Amino acid sequence: MPVEMSYFIIEDNEEKRSKMEKAFALLDIVTPNSICKSAIPFDPFKIMSSTKLTECQNDKQLCPLGALSKRAASLKIGIRKHIVIEDLPLTGPIGNKISGHSIRIKTQDGHVDCALLERWYETPFRFVVQSNRSLENIQDELASKLDVKPFQIAIEYTRELHEDMCSIYNIVLTANINSTQHFLSKFDMYEKRFFGEQPVPCSKEEMSRLASSNSVNGVPKTINWFSPTILSLFFINLFL
Repeated sequence: MPVEMSYFIIEDNEEKRSKMEKAFALLDIVTPNSICKSAIPFDPFKIMSSTKLTECQNDKQLCPLGALSKRAASLKIGIRKHIVIEDLPLTGPIGNKISGHSIRIKTQDGHVDCALLERWYETPFRFVVQSNRSLENIQDELASKLDVKPFQIAIEYTRELHEDMCSIYNIVLTANINSTQHFLSKFDMYEKRFFGEQPVPCSKEEMSRLASSNSVNGVPKTINWFSPTILSLFFINLFL
């Protein structure tokens, strides 16, 4: 059964990040706690005991489950993308074993590295903000509050207008189980805001009343209005 895998690869060297044309070959899912270059492919059906790597190179049906080079396209750097991998179960007794393994990739210049595979989840929620805020500003704030990367916060461009001055956005957090649970413990799904934070002022009357009550001797105080079905997938974060 083919599966779709999301990935995001960046290089921590600023000079390298401009080379967007670089491609990565997806090689194997390998055994955890082993040396990256020499680790054997994930092989739950013990195919390697009855066949040879040369036979695998000629017929992908004779390859171990973790040998991906003949079953997936090349990866691209610096952008969140998706690839389709043939015959890689992510559920059931075999799929449940994949989480915690590593995925091995190879750059065009021959560098080989591994990244840990972990199961991530998509958590949709609705969020009320003032309409004059940019999507980038909202994304950065949520990423900071939840201690995740901005690319893990996906905001739909369409929005629902709310009262005079606010909008409600549909947002999806993509994160591992710990970050997902952290979000669910901090965010009020019903009120569409974080627990313990005041509602965003959305009516003109409310803004006028707050501006008046927050003025001392004619000097206004500083007011910041920054308040800000789960699907499983695998996500790769690799820092070369």
